[in-house]
Amino acid sequence: MLEGRFRAGTKLEAMRLADDFGVSMTPVRDSLKRTALQNEILSQELSHRIKNIFAIVSGLISLTARANEAFGEASRDLLGRISALGRAHEFVRPHSEKSQPEGKEVTLATLLATIFETYPAFSERRIAISGPDIAVESRAATPVALVFHELASGPQ
Repeated sequence: MLEGRFRAGTKLEAMRLADDFGVSMTPVRDSLKRTALQNEILSQELSHRIKNIFAIVSGLISLTARANEAFGEASRDLLGRISALGRAHEFVRPHSEKSQPEGKEVTLATLLATIFETYPAFSERRIAISGPDIAVESRAATPVALVFHELASGPQ
């Protein structure tokens, strides 16, 4: 009897229900695995392209600084910020169980420290991070990182 056994939204219970009715879940499982693998490959490729964009932008800044001495100091600051964004990207990009860095849960404090580390206001302690260190889900981390980067890099 099904009564009391099925709770909506639990994969295990749905699979048990399918087994009770003799429905094979193998094609569904295979399809889900294939889709997950395709998403992981797509995510890795997108991440690789974003890293390449950061490298190209950094190269253009360096070339401009070599050609124009007046741009030297500003270019170092800008390169530091580009580098911080690259590190923040690694924190916030979607990870699978295999690609997730070990022991690196994305928290608000670690994300903000990564973003702010090249800003003089942070190293001079004019920007401080305080409060509870809450976990930030990967889908929320990118917007959070962008908002705080804009706040830090906006007009003083």
